[in-house]
Parts: sequence; C-alpha cells; structure tokens
Amino acid sequence: LRQELGKVLPPYMVPTWFTALQALPVTANGKLDRKALAAYPVTEARKSKASNGGARERIRECVNLVLGFDVVDDASLASQGVTSLLAVILVETLSEALGVVVDVEHVFAHARAASFLGYVEELAATKTATAMAVKNRVKKKSKKLDPF
Repeated sequence: LRQELGKVLPPYMVPTWFTALQALPVTANGKLDRKALAAYPVTEARKSKASNGGARERIRECVNLVLGFDVVDDASLASQGVTSLLAVILVETLSEALGVVVDVEHVFAHARAASFLGYVEELAATKTATAMAVKNRVKKKSKKLDPF
C-alpha cells in the first residue's frame, strides 16, 4: 500500500503506519468523528519504545502533551499531525520544561520522532554539562579571589 501511494503522493504525504478498521466512526451529521477515531487502541507496532531515561521521558511527555496522544518513535512528527503551529508550541513547551533552545525547523528535519527525541535529549545533556562546567569554574575562581 505504501509503495502504491508513493507513486502518486509526495513522500511526506505517504503514511508511515496504517490501522485497519471495520468502519470509520462518524458523527450524527455523517462527518468523520475524529475524537472517536483517536480513541481506537494503539497497536503494539505503533507504541513508543521504552525511553532511555529521565530526560528522554520528560521530552516525550512534552511532545505527548502538545500532540494530545503518545508519540510513535518510528514515524515522523509531521506524519503524526504536527503542523507548523504545533511545532512552535512544542518548541516553546520544551524551552519552558527543559530550558533548551530548539529551532522549529528541527522538528521537521528529523525523519523519525525517535531521532528528534534523541536530538533534544542531546541538547539537554549538553546544556546540563555546560552549566555544571560553568558552575565549577565559578567556584574555583571565587575561592582564588576571596580576599578574607
């Protein structure tokens, strides 16, 4: 199915995963019921892989909060519904929660959500390591400059 869709759609529009349903849920008006659709159980193949630690888990929580559902590691964020507006909200959420600066373009630059999570985790680790190095440097200098 993915190959056939790839013949007529640009790559970013080809779904990463598919879910088979007996019928699409509809509202009383006959329109697609998106809330009921989101309530369908997530298959094991779509579930996120185990996180690698506290920072990754906090990043995942931010992404899940913005998206409104659990992010799928093997799919791109764009294919999971992240629009440019959601990307801005996500970047701000990550900035407030972790104190890291992420460019909006990086949200879409990573082919898989797992790659983006790893990128942000690396930024957070670098920020923490830099902050600790600065703190240690300040401690050393303050001891040398103590006039009393």
